[in-house]
Amino acid sequence: MKFSYCFSIPLLLLLCACSCSEPNYNYDNLIGKWYISYYPFYQSCDMGSWVKLDANGTCEALILCNDPNNMIQGTWSREGTKLILDCQLIEAMDKNCDITSLTETELKFNTNVYSIQAEIQLTK
Repeated sequence: MKFSYCFSIPLLLLLCACSCSEPNYNYDNLIGKWYISYYPFYQSCDMGSWVKLDANGTCEALILCNDPNNMIQGTWSREGTKLILDCQLIEAMDKNCDITSLTETELKFNTNVYSIQAEIQLTK
């Protein structure tokens, strides 16, 4: 009986630590100009489209398929691993995004686009 308690308590703590911890992203990497490299509805006219996230919480985006002459402006913020974008990158995109990967040069997040769960990839 002693063996099972000695084994189960550390195992339980390890499982809780693994499932409850937030990823160790450097969120300073969010600041900068990100180019859209992929999303499920990607079109050739999207090549070169971008979003710029500023440290003061403002954002700008140029989505070439929507209107190559009209820059979109808005705000952005982060809550835990959620990225909240008020710059509409993609038509009908939910502004709440779940960050799935973040490095100095790559950002991936999941969001709903046209009510479909989609992963969007951006690169610097």
